[in-house]
Amino acid sequence: MDHGLHSGDRVTSDTQGKFALNKIKAGNYRLAITFIGYQSEVILLKLNNNLDLGNVQLQEDAVSLGEVTVSASNVLQRVDRQIILPTESQLKRSFGAYDLLNNLGIARLQVDKFTNSMSISGGGAVQTRINGIKVTDKEIAAVRAKDVLRVEFIEDPGKQYSDDELGAVVNIILRRRETGGVVNFQLSDSPHTLWGENFLSAKFNYKNSEWGIDYFNKNGKYHSRLESHETFYLGDRTIDRIKEGIEDESPALSFINNLNLTYNLTKKRTSMYSTPSFAITSTTLPIRMN
Repeated sequence: MDHGLHSGDRVTSDTQGKFALNKIKAGNYRLAITFIGYQSEVILLKLNNNLDLGNVQLQEDAVSLGEVTVSASNVLQRVDRQIILPTESQLKRSFGAYDLLNNLGIARLQVDKFTNSMSISGGGAVQTRINGIKVTDKEIAAVRAKDVLRVEFIEDPGKQYSDDELGAVVNIILRRRETGGVVNFQLSDSPHTLWGENFLSAKFNYKNSEWGIDYFNKNGKYHSRLESHETFYLGDRTIDRIKEGIEDESPALSFINNLNLTYNLTKKRTSMYSTPSFAITSTTLPIRMN
């Protein structure tokens, strides 16, 4: 893999894709990254001191070499899993993680991007993870598609994921930030009646640590529904009475609040995460309107 500056300096990466450009003066630069079978990536840089680019993902491409055509596949098959590398077009057509998973078209995985849920053909639950950490559907919904490096799809995962009923595991690998963070919120509320589902997610990164907070709020009015069937026998006559509809005149109010605090530590040698467990609180308050 070659990396070139506008000055003409070039360097070749090692077998793991790592490279370094030394003794570069401060200023504005244009870095071009190329590799056969992949689309070139051009990055504009403003150098003041040392700069770590992190992981740079190249997209698949087809390159013709005379009579030979080399095409890079975005699906890698391993012994225990599929590794799917999103293409540039798939990322552009996706806003969130559920959009992207739907556009990837993973075999057997059925994605409902409207209800933020997934199922597997043949039965069994789908467990979701981010960078190897088990997460909720709300946390998956907070992921931006452009932050996804790859998706690991594990069929029939077995007992190694502590759930014999699992049909599949979806592990989303995100770009790791050294500093900074991201805030995501989703609001769904009715202007005519008391009903709403709101979600806020915020994550902050510093070096190898990541702090996160997720807050979920759901509120609404709920009526009790009545369904009954009564039979009356009057001599030689039989009368059936069926009742269906709302039983109570006034609705019950329900408020649900859930707060989740997390801390993740990146281990550089293994690129895995340890996850000390923090507080999770939940409150449900039903109120009857008279």
